[in-house]
Amino acid sequence: MRLSDQDIIASLDKGHIVIEPRPSNDVISGVSVDLRLGRSFRVFKDHARPYVDVSASREEINQTLEAIMSEEIIVADDEAFFLHPGELALAVTKESVTIPADLVGWLDGRSSL
Repeated sequence: MRLSDQDIIASLDKGHIVIEPRPSNDVISGVSVDLRLGRSFRVFKDHARPYVDVSASREEINQTLEAIMSEEIIVADDEAFFLHPGELALAVTKESVTIPADLVGWLDGRSSL
């Protein structure tokens, strides 16, 4: 079951779902909340490793991530971030989202083009 826009707003009002900063109701529609892309990005380097072993120690995971990802890229508010064909990037949102254990969230990228 997915929460409707009215259910999402009610859950935000009750504090059951927390999004900081709280989005305006006009970005909550259907079964979704539009989040904004932040300024921080990291790009994967040319498939340097076939996988990340998440059962490894935290230190080994961090070493693997450092080997396969670029340094953090901070984009100024008035600049664009370009993702080239075949590239994969991780980014942060401007909002922080907290959902309870009885709900599942789904983050899906979209383009405004």
